Amino acid sequence: MHFNPEQLRQDLQKIQSEAQLSVMPRLCLGLSGGLDSVVLLHALLAAGFKPKVIHVHHGLSHHADQWAAFCEQLCKEIGASFVCVRVRVSSEGKGIEDAARRARYQAFAQHMSVGDALLSAHHLDDQAETVLLRLMRGSGPKGLAAMSTRRALEIGELWRPLLSVPRGELERYAQEHDLHWVEDESNRDEGIERNYLRHKVMPLLAERWPGFGERWQQSASLCGDLEVLASDQADEDLVLANWRAERLGFSFDLSVCAGFKPARWRQLLRRACEHAKLEPPGLRHLEALDQQLSSAKSDALIAISWGCCSLRPFQGRLYLLPAEPEVAGSPALEHWRNPRIWDPAQSCQLGDWALLAEPGTGAGCLSVDKYELSVGLRQGGERCQPAGRAHSQTLKKLLQEYGLEPWLRPAVPLLYIEGTLAAVGDLWVCEGFQAKPRESGVTLQWSMGNIAPSSKEEH
Repeated sequence: MHFNPEQLRQDLQKIQSEAQLSVMPRLCLGLSGGLDSVVLLHALLAAGFKPKVIHVHHGLSHHADQWAAFCEQLCKEIGASFVCVRVRVSSEGKGIEDAARRARYQAFAQHMSVGDALLSAHHLDDQAETVLLRLMRGSGPKGLAAMSTRRALEIGELWRPLLSVPRGELERYAQEHDLHWVEDESNRDEGIERNYLRHKVMPLLAERWPGFGERWQQSASLCGDLEVLASDQADEDLVLANWRAERLGFSFDLSVCAGFKPARWRQLLRRACEHAKLEPPGLRHLEALDQQLSSAKSDALIAISWGCCSLRPFQGRLYLLPAEPEVAGSPALEHWRNPRIWDPAQSCQLGDWALLAEPGTGAGCLSVDKYELSVGLRQGGERCQPAGRAHSQTLKKLLQEYGLEPWLRPAVPLLYIEGTLAAVGDLWVCEGFQAKPRESGVTLQWSMGNIAPSSKEEH
């Protein structure tokens, strides 16, 4: 391949066609100041494009100010729109490299408009390194598909038009056009996995198998095709299994998946996590879930957790939870252990949970006129009589009958009127406290996080 502006134009038009766009979107370019992004900027201008240039200042190198100044001066000389974004990078989680990448893309997204396409200068050699890194980490088809030419990015998309271009072609182009760029000293640090591959492993592979990068790109594309097919099948399975949002997390019907082969079942779980924007479970977690589902005698015995996620079955459905809610004994909820006065005109925050009262009339409403309302949590031994029932029962038995998930029961708010239990969250109003026909009262909402209508279906 002989890289040139016309080839770049054709590649961009191909991505535009794949995105089913009738016109080319506004292009933004992530400019680090290194060879790859400098070449991409030069070729874009030569092809007639005028991208908005965004430089992210991570502050991780003592040369960071110089790099930002270089990028600004370069854009000034060529008349390109330029913005420098300073970010803070925390090394918590998966390490400094991952944190820097996440901070970088967040910064890019903040300076994009709806429908914009952000261009990155990832090339064929980067793709080969990514494939090998994913292989060393035991990735499946989705991971081995490596980087795609386009993907969603907040309100726009990320485009990678150079994925089929070897770095050697970019070096040739830079020399041909007498371009200048900056060198990141961290690229020489072989303690970084990608740098180790670049300096130690890839040269040996190229010596024995010249052009291996193109063949790896073909393999990545085939893996990408396979992942699309598998994801489409999993989406159909989730619809079949009545995938739905719950008061906390999501769930689907386990009985629908009973006859699935292991590969199909595991792909469904991974796709469910993707829709829920949660980290997918690893193979050992999936194997543990299979084993527990086949051997456990009750739902209460099953709980598979990883990171901040967990899988829990209940009443024939499997729940995917982002995290367990605060439960009895946590400091944020202990504040509500004993009932406290609550003004229904104000939203009530109970730890991670929120309670809201909205004006209503008649059936299903709680009558609060001229009464003092207080809110508390379960202490054990409570009894109440849901409206329309002849007798009272223990709260424990009623919550089981209602079908409220066990992990939510410690956090359900109890509403008292003059010391008597009058309503249990938004689940039911107790006998004697329901609003009469045409009488004004309040309807209650109990939800996770900020006040929002609950996605829980009525029972």
